[in-house]
Amino acid sequence: MAQWTRRKFLGDGVKAAAAGAVIAGGSCAEDGPDGEEGLIPGSVALDGVWSFRVDPQIDGERLGWHKPGPSGEGWEEVRGPETWQVRAATVDYMGTAWYRREFEVPPAWKGAVARLEFEAVFHTARVWVNGRLAGEHIEKGYTAFTLDVTPLLEYERRNSVAVRVTNAFSPSMLPRNNSYDWTPDGGITRPVRLLLTPQVFIESIIASCVPKSSPR
Repeated sequence: MAQWTRRKFLGDGVKAAAAGAVIAGGSCAEDGPDGEEGLIPGSVALDGVWSFRVDPQIDGERLGWHKPGPSGEGWEEVRGPETWQVRAATVDYMGTAWYRREFEVPPAWKGAVARLEFEAVFHTARVWVNGRLAGEHIEKGYTAFTLDVTPLLEYERRNSVAVRVTNAFSPSMLPRNNSYDWTPDGGITRPVRLLLTPQVFIESIIASCVPKSSPR
């Protein structure tokens, strides 16, 4: 029996809604090959190698770490999704850190809606695409979020995404008084995807089921 996950359920719903729709000369087909003319993938995974560095003084934005270009000295390569607590140098780090990577945007994607989906970032994220702010997700380290980045993309070239992550204790979050008995994660802890859909798409589906009583 096939296993129905959130991703499969929503993905199939999007494909059903897009059946017969044409975007930039082609149909919407999930997990299609990047860059193939006339074919738009339903999603592009952005897991894998990211550039990473800590920012204890929180001055990375002032220094332009969110802008496109080579990462330069002070950055290291990590594989995401991850928590930076798995590395000896950052096992106890509580503060701000950055992730950066690039991805291709082929011309066939013109006309599609592009959204960045983060399944979880612990616990606060600020996201830039090509040096421009895409949005934030604040103090919700276990919930997924999406950001519409369509107007930020630059076609027929490599695009950049930068994520500033904070896992520092916050008095506005539970637990109170900086008291807890688990390791506080930090980082992009669950998968990241670029979702590509028609202009009209199903964002989410909620099913409410009531059991049918059996006859006596």
